[in-house]
Amino acid sequence: MNTKKYYYLIALGIFSISLSPIMTRYAESSSLVIAANRMLYTILLLTPFTLKRVIHEGRSLSKATLGLNLLSGFFLGLHFWAWIDALQNTSVANATILVNLHPMFILLISGIVLRETVALKSVVSTLIALTGSTLIIYNSLSTLSLNPKGDLMAILGAFFVAVYLVIGAKIRQRISNPTYTYLAYATAFFTLLFLSFFFKARVFSYPLSDACVFLGLAAVPTLLGHSLFNLSLKAVDPHLVSIAILGEPILATLWAYLLFKEGLVPLQFLGGLLIVAALLYKVGFLRRRGRSEDFD
Repeated sequence: MNTKKYYYLIALGIFSISLSPIMTRYAESSSLVIAANRMLYTILLLTPFTLKRVIHEGRSLSKATLGLNLLSGFFLGLHFWAWIDALQNTSVANATILVNLHPMFILLISGIVLRETVALKSVVSTLIALTGSTLIIYNSLSTLSLNPKGDLMAILGAFFVAVYLVIGAKIRQRISNPTYTYLAYATAFFTLLFLSFFFKARVFSYPLSDACVFLGLAAVPTLLGHSLFNLSLKAVDPHLVSIAILGEPILATLWAYLLFKEGLVPLQFLGGLLIVAALLYKVGFLRRRGRSEDFD
């Protein structure tokens, strides 16, 4: 399968998700309310265009495929919850460094749980990318300290999104992207809705101005971001997609500089270059060996 076009989709996805933290800054609601409504608004936008197909295709899906689809959405919802909780209970620097461990978790899941062969160069590209993501938040490194609850939730957030991507890569061969995406997002929303009841967050009570933020988050970072990653999972291995997601802080840092006049330091540029280098290294490696040989 020609994967070149999927690299362009991944690039567009990175650009789209980089706008997420910028949009979120304009919301007044709590993080859990923002996350739940982001999924809800996404579902509302998708329903007129995909519901008929989802119902038709859903009838022909095996119980195993449907179950895995719902499970992937469940882990996506858990990822949002864990990430939010981490931000509320530890420093942004701690949370960012730890949640960015998801490429390593994908390698561990592939090697230990799925018993697939993990290439040494995949590990190397992961370490390069993680080093780059750490340098990007250089200005916040001075705030690093041990915050057990928040740090643990950030690690769980990385694990949850890794599981989500691995499951998606496995079943995207058997299910269309519109159906997979719709079911995953719907399950993520109901997962977050349940968590909001548990933590007494008022999901449906928010300022009217936040509705515009939720709509923007649904249309751009989600539909033009995560949905394109889901589409790419049919042809591109989840580890590459995971490393690509680490490129989001590069553009997010640039947006913060342009819109909020936040400073940039040379090490942040170096961090961005390392992530790009890791991606190019990974892409070149996959082209030489082929996707199926990287995860046998």
